[in-house]
Amino acid sequence: MNPGKLKYRIAFWQKGEVTRDELGGKKPVEWNLVFALWASKSERSASRRELMGDHVNYVPVFFIVRKCNGKMPKVNMRIEYNTSVYDILNITEMENDYLEIEARLVKPS
Repeated sequence: MNPGKLKYRIAFWQKGEVTRDELGGKKPVEWNLVFALWASKSERSASRRELMGDHVNYVPVFFIVRKCNGKMPKVNMRIEYNTSVYDILNITEMENDYLEIEARLVKPS
């Protein structure tokens, strides 16, 4: 992997705790910024995947980041890049201390 291709700054967000209002109802879940890393971004041809018993077509987006101490992305996080939000579907370890993150677009810019 050429480190010069890591030219996009992406932010990783973690889901916050579920809180209740004064009447006992659930408040909307907040996402908290955890860290940001430099990444390369690529898209592949459309894919079909089963999500919650339903077949869904989507265009997988792949981000490649360098492993950093204390800054390890997890599958329960979200990625924000250029005001678009992505759910992380899979994280694969690559050679030379890089991670390939497969993501799905949740909210376009």
